[in-house]
Amino acid sequence: MAHRRAVTGGIGRGGFTLVEVLFSILVIFLLMGLLLAGFHYAMKSAHKVMGQQTASAVKMAVNQFQDQFHFAPPLVKDMGEPPNFSALPPLIGTPPTIPRVYALSTPADLAYLRGTSVTMVPDRDLRFSVYSLAYYIMGVLDRDADGVAGPGFTEPTRDGGFTRKGPAYGPYFDVGRNERAVYAIDAPAGRIELRDDNGVALRYYRWEHLAEKGATPTTPINDYLHVPLIVGDPEADPDLRSAKWAIVAAGRDGVFGDEHLLPAGHPQQMTKADLIARLNIDASTNPTNADIRAAAMKDNAVEVGR
Repeated sequence: MAHRRAVTGGIGRGGFTLVEVLFSILVIFLLMGLLLAGFHYAMKSAHKVMGQQTASAVKMAVNQFQDQFHFAPPLVKDMGEPPNFSALPPLIGTPPTIPRVYALSTPADLAYLRGTSVTMVPDRDLRFSVYSLAYYIMGVLDRDADGVAGPGFTEPTRDGGFTRKGPAYGPYFDVGRNERAVYAIDAPAGRIELRDDNGVALRYYRWEHLAEKGATPTTPINDYLHVPLIVGDPEADPDLRSAKWAIVAAGRDGVFGDEHLLPAGHPQQMTKADLIARLNIDASTNPTNADIRAAAMKDNAVEVGR
C-alpha cells in the first residue's frame, strides 16, 4: 500500500524581519561605541604616559644639575618683577645676557617664593618658568650669556648667572627623539622653551617653605608649605610635603588650568572661554577657577623634587 509523505512545515523563511534587522544594527552600533570608547581611553592613557615619561626624564635632568652644582636650577622671572608683570624680557643687560631670576638672597624674592608676599594671588601663581629648563638643563643661550656656543653652559651661579669660564656642562636632557622639544619664540630676548610631545612648554615650579613655622592640628599643612595649586595638594600627597620644585607637563588637553589668569603677554595666556572650550566644560554651569583647574589637572603629569 502506498504511503503519502506528510508535509509538516510551512513555507521556508527567506529573510529577516524588520525587528531583527533593527536589533542587529543596534548591536553593531553598541559594539562600535565600545570600540571607540576603548580606543579613546587607550589614546588618552598613552598621551598621559608619554607626558609622565617626559616629566620624569626632565626630573632626572634637574637631579643631575643638583648633583653637579649642589643647588636647584634658578627660577627665571618670565614676566619681569611681581606684582606688575609686564612682559619684560627674561634676559637683561646690553646686549641681553643675564637671566632675570628669583634670588633667595633678596627678601622680596624669597617672600614671593614662600608665597607670603602681599603681591601673591593664589589662583594666579607665577612661581614657575617656561624658560628655566632651556637655560639650565639644555644650555641654549648664546656664548656671551652662558659661555658656550650651542647646547651646554659653563658653571652656573646661585643668582642665575654663569661664570663663562672653565669646562662646559650639559645638556642634561636628550631631545633627539622630539624635534619640537626646544622652541625659540624670541631667542635674542631669551624666550626659549623646552616643550613636551604635544608641543606645550613644560613648567618648572620652584618654591620655599616657611622654615620657622610648622603644622598644628588646627593649621593646614599648606598654610606654611604654600605649594603652588597646579602642582598639587600636600594634604593628599605626602611627597609634596618636603618638595621644593616640580616639573609639570600639561597632558593631552594641552592646558594646566590657570591660563586664563596669567598676565597679558604671557606665552601660555588664553581667555577663560577658550580654556573652558578646550576642557569641554559646560560654560552654562559658570565654572569657578577651582573647577577649571581640577578639570585640567586630571591629565597633567607632575614630578617633584627636593
